[in-house]
Amino acid sequence: MTCKEDKHYFEKAPGSNLDYQFDWSAWLGRDKLKAVTFNVDQGLTVGSQSHTDLVVTVWLSGGQLYMTYQVRCTVETEGGRRDRRTAIMAIRTLSESAASRVYHIPPDPDLYGPPPVEHYA
Repeated sequence: MTCKEDKHYFEKAPGSNLDYQFDWSAWLGRDKLKAVTFNVDQGLTVGSQSHTDLVVTVWLSGGQLYMTYQVRCTVETEGGRRDRRTAIMAIRTLSESAASRVYHIPPDPDLYGPPPVEHYA
């Protein structure tokens, strides 16, 4: 699992139909998800999608071996916030259980302020 800026990398086998989650809980704080939209590159197929107050789940299938696709998850919250995160889906030969299927969205610094400064004696 690799996170780079707002990009996350998933892997799947070309024939698999699996659920992938975007976990927004750390980013949301006390806010809740209200609406979600997925957009994917041509060649990858969105099956169904759903969300709880904190986590979005999307079922993805298709993709051509050794290709990569963008999976864009746009959310709107009850508090009126809107954000989008993009995951990169790499199509590889692997077992279904080997695929990393959860993207933990990092906390929103505006909700929590700057990180605490550690002092060393």
